[in-house]
Amino acid sequence: MTDPFNSSKRRISRAKVHIHDLNGRINKFLVDYPCSHAVETDTNGIDQLHKIKFSTTIPDSFGEIAADALENLRAALDQAGYAVAVAAGVGDPRKAYFPIGDDAMNLESIITMNCKNIPSEIVAIFRGFQPYQGGNDLIWALNKANNINKHRLLVPACQFLSNMNLKIRGSGGDCRIPPPIWDRRKNEVVFAVTSNDAKIEYNVNGAYCVSFDEIEVIRGYPAAHILGAMACEVECIVMATETEVRRIGLVQ
Repeated sequence: MTDPFNSSKRRISRAKVHIHDLNGRINKFLVDYPCSHAVETDTNGIDQLHKIKFSTTIPDSFGEIAADALENLRAALDQAGYAVAVAAGVGDPRKAYFPIGDDAMNLESIITMNCKNIPSEIVAIFRGFQPYQGGNDLIWALNKANNINKHRLLVPACQFLSNMNLKIRGSGGDCRIPPPIWDRRKNEVVFAVTSNDAKIEYNVNGAYCVSFDEIEVIRGYPAAHILGAMACEVECIVMATETEVRRIGLVQ
């Protein structure tokens, strides 16, 4: 008998190919990614801002590959719902989507609207994965990321600064070390603030990644790692759904 979940599984496999491709491209990009130290006068006209700056933008292809992976993972979930409805004898399922809500209450509204053709036993499986923000944040973020312009999906990000050895030369002057906050608009981080008369030497390096930008719960984490975790979660949902479908006898 043909596997009713074959379409979902193929979508997951395709997403994994995209994720592997994206990870390789990002790793090469980060090796070649030019960064430089810069000193700029603060808007107060007094302090000097010591920065690590990045001048190269992320290739558009990265966002396109990430978007393809996301679309395949989201489709795998909906196609699992469709497969269940067909197995349950619904000839033309129109309300057989995998539900994802903004919170637990919204999830119930989505279930009422979009899961009418899915047996209650399977809806219970879906609900058990808590596909809403604050429950299963990866699945919620998967849904949100699918609705973001692919050219705005990914940005460079600073994970942390390392080897931060600062040395003040000469007398006088002031040097402050602020919390290293990544400026996503300028692709830079300020690692020291000095007065005009301070002379400093430093050796500052860091760890950088390409991350999702507009979704808070996954912002700042390596995008390929997040996509890989999403793929694992989607695969778990599809496998649990198939197991329950077979248990209740809809598929032998």
